Amino acid sequence: MESNLAEALPKNGTYIEVVGTTYENRQDAIDSSLLEVGVLLVRHYGKWHEEFVVEVVRADDHRRIGFLATRLSPYFVALPGDCAVRATVVAVTRGTAQNCEKGLTLFLHGDDAHNLLDVSGLGDSHE
Repeated sequence: MESNLAEALPKNGTYIEVVGTTYENRQDAIDSSLLEVGVLLVRHYGKWHEEFVVEVVRADDHRRIGFLATRLSPYFVALPGDCAVRATVVAVTRGTAQNCEKGLTLFLHGDDAHNLLDVSGLGDSHE
């Protein structure tokens, strides 16, 4: 499958923070294994409260981790529905002693955006 996502991204790629990681037991899906496993960025049309949402799921078992911030949406307009791209996890973060929620920092390179994955069978089984 082809996409213009690679052209929409900055030439040297972009770092991405994942949001919404503290809801619905998503913390259980975040651990250091993600540094090897990676994540998938899946675009959903007309779901939730936005025109489209880019969901972040584990690449191995498709458990939901969170979402990309709305400000990143323009990059993903070119990503067709039922398609995903793999992103590299560069850091699994942890908050302060008072706020110990885990988070993720991703890196998406333009080359990654050329390799679209068909996730039409994924459905909502990962929720």
